[in-house]
Amino acid sequence: MRTVERPLPTRLDARRVLAETRRDPLLYTSVSLLLFTGVRAGEVTSLAVGDYAPGSRRLAVGGVRYPRTITIAPTAAGALDGYLGGEETAPDEPLLLGMRRGWLYPLLKEAADRAGVTAGMHDLRRAAIAAVIEAGRPADEVQAYFGLSVPLAANALTALPAGWDAQVASSLETAFATAT
Repeated sequence: MRTVERPLPTRLDARRVLAETRRDPLLYTSVSLLLFTGVRAGEVTSLAVGDYAPGSRRLAVGGVRYPRTITIAPTAAGALDGYLGGEETAPDEPLLLGMRRGWLYPLLKEAADRAGVTAGMHDLRRAAIAAVIEAGRPADEVQAYFGLSVPLAANALTALPAGWDAQVASSLETAFATAT
């Protein structure tokens, strides 16, 4: 089922956005989690220190709704380790201290604009999911890793073709407006 009207950011665009955030450790770590783990924006801001196991690169995400513990990509683990910097922290402290719900969207948009890219938080998640699908991972693995609540169709993240809505309207016209 295709539901996406705007195209995915290219891998190069996603890399540009990530590079643009490097000057801000908190934003870079947040964007790394979006791109390298595909977590939802709300999941990024609600993570606690106890959700991350540095040595094993394991991250508990999804909260109550989509709970899962996943191994994360080395780049995401490196960003987290660099951000935490070996500081003493309590397990219930926010993992990304200072990143509050609602703050990530405008910060990411500004970084994307500076990079000359049109991409938001959800676009980076979609790009992450698409990259894993393109790598040939089975749909059930993709669904489990990203906490998808509905079965994944292979083309779920592709852009709709131009004129798709006119074709749907034509089908409805044919089905229901034909004189009897």
